[in-house]
Amino acid sequence: MESRPVSGQVAETAIRFQDSPRLLLFWPVDGSYRTVKQVKKNLDYVKSTLGAGCCDVFLAHYKGDAKLFGEEWYRQNVVGNLSGTGYKFKFMQAAYNKAQFEEPWETKYDFVWGLDSDVDLTGTNLTKLFRMVKQSNALIAGPTFVGAGVNQRHPGGDLKRRKARPQAHQVAEVTPDGSRALLLDFDRSNDKHVTAEVSMSQDSHDVGSTSGAASSIWRFERPDPNCDYRHTDFVELTAPILTMAALPMIFNDCSKCIHDKSDWGLDMVWCNFLASEAKQASGCALIDATPVNHLNWKQALPSKVFYEANREVHRKYRRFWSHFKTLSCVVVEPAVVIPPMQGLNLGHRLVRKESG
Repeated sequence: MESRPVSGQVAETAIRFQDSPRLLLFWPVDGSYRTVKQVKKNLDYVKSTLGAGCCDVFLAHYKGDAKLFGEEWYRQNVVGNLSGTGYKFKFMQAAYNKAQFEEPWETKYDFVWGLDSDVDLTGTNLTKLFRMVKQSNALIAGPTFVGAGVNQRHPGGDLKRRKARPQAHQVAEVTPDGSRALLLDFDRSNDKHVTAEVSMSQDSHDVGSTSGAASSIWRFERPDPNCDYRHTDFVELTAPILTMAALPMIFNDCSKCIHDKSDWGLDMVWCNFLASEAKQASGCALIDATPVNHLNWKQALPSKVFYEANREVHRKYRRFWSHFKTLSCVVVEPAVVIPPMQGLNLGHRLVRKESG
């Protein structure tokens, strides 16, 4: 993948964002003690890491109400809330469109981080995470996952493994901030990589079913030790970091991508949809260097409605459906040092771009 300039809102954000991103942390919450405790714990950690003024909070109450968080905490931290039934991205869509008539999020934030309440951020290097997000130039980026959550089954559709086709290519290039990077399009037949490529079954239209390969979605989102971040065609709904440029395309242009009673299917198309709309090679990135702990509370158990939403998104946007592809694997210096006039013995052909 070649370095390319960002444009429009993405370029404007890149200029404004230095080391301290301005965040809106968006949580769907119930009234349980563990949820209240985890949200407060995460927020304390984010502010201690990125600064007290780093971020605002928006809470979508699908159970319980604001009183459970404490009046003083709510007043100091929460800038908006919604209550009712539904799921994270239906709430977020409503909140975003409402804000357009009041104070648009684009004027206040660099990113919206859509977090499930069972994500623990307190072991994550957030400064490094957002540095990698910036360098990736992705419209949506997601931290990779460790912990119990990576073992749960996920409804990616009816998936099967493709016959592995050996691919090996590397290129050292300059990242957007001027540092050098090593990009790997690695051999997916190598078992040491957890990002084995899977695809939609060509023989089945029942994308609401699950199969043994469905767990590959979680394997895909585990950290790859060979990469700092990967450009991909898939980032899952659990903890995506959305740029301001992505929001109107997802919430207004991607018609019927979000349903009233489920947001399944959205993450299966949004990376390729955004790449197409923005006319760039990749819409998404996974940040391998800074995983988060997915606690896996299993709060949204699959139902018939979920699978129906998945099928409907697939019917309308099949051309954008994810194949769980890693498009590039980026290692940012100084993690990798390429000495002058020497190659790097990683078992692949190396092509270097000389600096200067």
